[in-house]
Amino acid sequence: MIVTRHKAPFSQALCGSIRHGHIRNIFVSSQSTCKNFVTEGNFANSVDENTTSRPRDRKLTHASSTQQPTPIYVSATHQHVGKTSTSLALLSGLQKRFDRVGFMKPVGQQSLRVVDNETGKFISVDKDAVLVKNHFNLHHLDYKHISPVLIPPGYTRNYLDGKICLEEQEHLVEKAFHAISSNSQIILCEGSGHCAVGSIVHASNAQVASWMGAKM
Repeated sequence: MIVTRHKAPFSQALCGSIRHGHIRNIFVSSQSTCKNFVTEGNFANSVDENTTSRPRDRKLTHASSTQQPTPIYVSATHQHVGKTSTSLALLSGLQKRFDRVGFMKPVGQQSLRVVDNETGKFISVDKDAVLVKNHFNLHHLDYKHISPVLIPPGYTRNYLDGKICLEEQEHLVEKAFHAISSNSQIILCEGSGHCAVGSIVHASNAQVASWMGAKM
């Protein structure tokens, strides 16, 4: 676990760390004001030991055939401290290095209505999923996989009443993760809210990360 403190602009620091292959998981502190962040490990199983010497504008066009990519998971102690901004900077850097970048917002709260490519029907997905998919042209990803679980008003009551079960949530996240993994060389996951969000329905950031095999 490496704690870095950068004097350079935050997006520049992130993209620099991406180019040198140092990022796998990001933890944004509410006290950091986007100056301190925690990174862990080399960020892609598909990158060989010579990758860091490649020109930064050269993309990797192959993924590991032996195992699915370990996701980069962005989380934070508080809400509104820069998770989405961090994710946007990371995705911008990753797209310069990989041809197919995956993205997930496994658990969302605020939603928008979009058309599902497979069924042609309107579905509700997290608003950040819509922003990321459209801005970065992630046409290889489906909305229902980018945003598999939503927690709208009344969701907690339904969970406590037994109308929604833990296994159902876990299945939705795992199914979405496997679908995105099969079509992506690297995956970025944006956590939801602060560290306690989702805990009452057993879908906190730490729990969700464990479902996908991401370190937290």
